[in-house]
Amino acid sequence: REERAPGALVPFWPSAAAVVCVFIGIIPIVVNAAAAIMTITIPTRCFLVGTLMSTRSCL
Repeated sequence: REERAPGALVPFWPSAAAVVCVFIGIIPIVVNAAAAIMTITIPTRCFLVGTLMSTRSCL
């Protein structure tokens, strides 16, 4: 049984490494997606507010 324990842990390491690699790969994608959403929504909001103000001033 004592000899089996190290052998049982061997399959764990590749899966753990794969999970870590997946997380490392996902983090920049999530950050970039969040940054893209922010860069899209903020100017759109400013534009919408600007158009609303201009239409109100015209009226």
